[in-house]
Amino acid sequence: MLSDHTRPSIPRPPVLCVDDDPDVLVAVRRALRNDFDVTAMLGGLEGLNAVWKAETPFHVILSDLRMPAMSGLGLLQCVRDAAPDTVRILLTAYSETAAAVAAVNAAKVYLFLSKPFDPAELVAAVRAGCQHYQEVIAARQHPPRHESKR
Repeated sequence: MLSDHTRPSIPRPPVLCVDDDPDVLVAVRRALRNDFDVTAMLGGLEGLNAVWKAETPFHVILSDLRMPAMSGLGLLQCVRDAAPDTVRILLTAYSETAAAVAAVNAAKVYLFLSKPFDPAELVAAVRAGCQHYQEVIAARQHPPRHESKR
């Protein structure tokens, strides 16, 4: 049996969390830190900058909906264009149906979660998002073969 010191490290999927509330960022990081490589950014512009500067693409981006300077919807629309394979999850304390519909349609949001969130539900949502990301990447690398009809 390998000890913790000799066990090979398994890379954790990179996840970006963007919110204008530092307490939310701390809570998200605490919930996800065991399973994911979490980057937390304070605000939409900082989050977008992190996407552009990332050496490897984020598998999942969690973003608050309402933030000053750049909304979560604006951020996720930019991410859709800059990193289309990245799974986008929207967090909000507001239950606005119109905003949710706009997010799903305009930014191709994978999931819409309410704040306050249950840590176990957040982990499950991010896991599902990472799985979806892996499936999209695998499908691109190994497209299905279509047999020609003779």
